[in-house]
Amino acid sequence: MSLWKMDRFMEIFDDIFYNLLKNKQLFVFTSLMKLRDDVLVKQNQFLWLEHIIVENAFSDSIYLIFDFISILDEEVKMLAIKTFLSKNKDFDIFKKLSISSHSWFSVGSLVPAFQKEIDFYESLIPILSGIDFLEHKKLIKERIERLEISVEKENIEQITSVI
Repeated sequence: MSLWKMDRFMEIFDDIFYNLLKNKQLFVFTSLMKLRDDVLVKQNQFLWLEHIIVENAFSDSIYLIFDFISILDEEVKMLAIKTFLSKNKDFDIFKKLSISSHSWFSVGSLVPAFQKEIDFYESLIPILSGIDFLEHKKLIKERIERLEISVEKENIEQITSVI
């Protein structure tokens, strides 16, 4: 039976998480979050993730939490960002969070990877409404602009390499 399906999954994953955190091995946790083989597992992962973010929203541990979240899928990252911002609106903390993977691997063009990041950042804009999130929204728009410039450069490089 998957640990995510157990009644005590919150306690179990808190213990695992805090032990890995203490030993600075939180990267191991990513593999536990990628095991999403059914609806119950996914639901319990979301519940635990919300819980751990709320519990650490004002702790330095939040940076490490987002480090492992940043390489997960967009649905998980969106949940994490929404949960964090519902508890902590501090821009200085938000700008330091790893909300995208920043590691792109591609055979050929990097444009699809850049576009995926642009799409993700654009999906964040609606949740950054209101006066509390003006700086947050500006930061996300700046990241989108930088990625769009990268797309342009990549396209130019592809064209010139053919010539």
